[in-house]
Amino acid sequence: MTAVRPTLSICLPTRNRQQHLEHGLQRVLAPGLFPFAIEVVVSDNASSDDTAAVARRWIDRGMPVRYHRHAENVGAYGNQFSSLRRARGEYAIYLADDDRLNIDNLIEAITWLEAHPRCVASYGPIETIDAVENVSCGLTYSIPADRVFDNRNRLELAAFMIEKRIIPEIGIYRVAALADTLFVTHTLYWAYPLLDRLLAYGFVCFRAKPHYVGLLRQWVGDDARVTGQQEFRLDDWESFYHGLRFFYYTALVAGDEPTSAEERASLDKGMEAFGSYFRNQAIYTIARTGKLSEALDVIKLLSGARAVEAHPALAALAANSAAAGLYAICELFDQAGDLTRIALHGFGADAGQIVGGFKSVRPALDVVVCDDPGALAEPEHVLLIVADDRLREALVGRGFLPGRVLSLSGVIANFDLGPWLRFAEIGQ
Repeated sequence: MTAVRPTLSICLPTRNRQQHLEHGLQRVLAPGLFPFAIEVVVSDNASSDDTAAVARRWIDRGMPVRYHRHAENVGAYGNQFSSLRRARGEYAIYLADDDRLNIDNLIEAITWLEAHPRCVASYGPIETIDAVENVSCGLTYSIPADRVFDNRNRLELAAFMIEKRIIPEIGIYRVAALADTLFVTHTLYWAYPLLDRLLAYGFVCFRAKPHYVGLLRQWVGDDARVTGQQEFRLDDWESFYHGLRFFYYTALVAGDEPTSAEERASLDKGMEAFGSYFRNQAIYTIARTGKLSEALDVIKLLSGARAVEAHPALAALAANSAAAGLYAICELFDQAGDLTRIALHGFGADAGQIVGGFKSVRPALDVVVCDDPGALAEPEHVLLIVADDRLREALVGRGFLPGRVLSLSGVIANFDLGPWLRFAEIGQ
């Protein structure tokens, strides 16, 4: 006998987060939540913890859970797409193991989809909630009413996403439309090419109500967890810009031209503002991982284009040129391969503070203070840091490799943001 096809597949990719998976399953499998049949598709990205046992307990209780484990790590997006492609329902939605769904709004959206069979995807803003304090931290975007778009008004959809800075990533998808549209992309953020392909199969809806909730904290201490977006680098944020730009161009290629040169100029300007917004986000996600020199490089990039945006944390980053310099030196140390330690020369009473700075950036680093660099054992394996250019030139004159003797004052000067922020008229 063929099993009844569920109305909704909740596709839940996970990796090594058994506690989050347990809570995630509790949230969607509570009795009486849905007025229709559902399934939860757990896609395990080669976890080494007890993820499989957690899923098995729910299956053994007779709950509508299907579990698949990849033999090796296929990447976050690969696992996400795999979970969606395993959906058996009429509709499918992605759910991170540490987030939750707004059940009432989700049911309302699916009821609407049932009444509009030509709609292939329904999107909504993401609401961020601190579950510990039980407070909402806002929506990713806000619209006064639902909006519907089809193949005939791609340009209008592009303008809408540009204006609202929308990333169409959490949709309720009609599963039949996903088979020929859901593919991994490596140069663009996947959600925009997917949206482009979906429009060949029907229309899409952007609803005003959120059906997806991102949880800032589920319990005390949960904010210490690391999500993928928290570690985004510039290329990751840039992929959103390129994805939307790609979608904008699909409208032009399809013949949906702006009505005037002024409209085209306005769209192009909005597109650049969209890109600048997400590039600014890169500053703080990069800094969060401790890569201060990389974060400062992004600030300089945006300041030079007068596109850096004022932010409460900007002043603190601007004051961190010394820490950024130490981080850059550590990266140089890592990349050299044959270096085994760092030696400080000529810093006098300040040497201890500098050693402490290096240790704060890299606790396991071997940092020594030396009065006579000529007495260092295996000097060819030492990265020598001196106080100023005068000392550097003297050591190079004694035969030390020029590229292995760094002037700390010169390194730090390279990360001075003052001129850049003044140029961008930030903090004036």
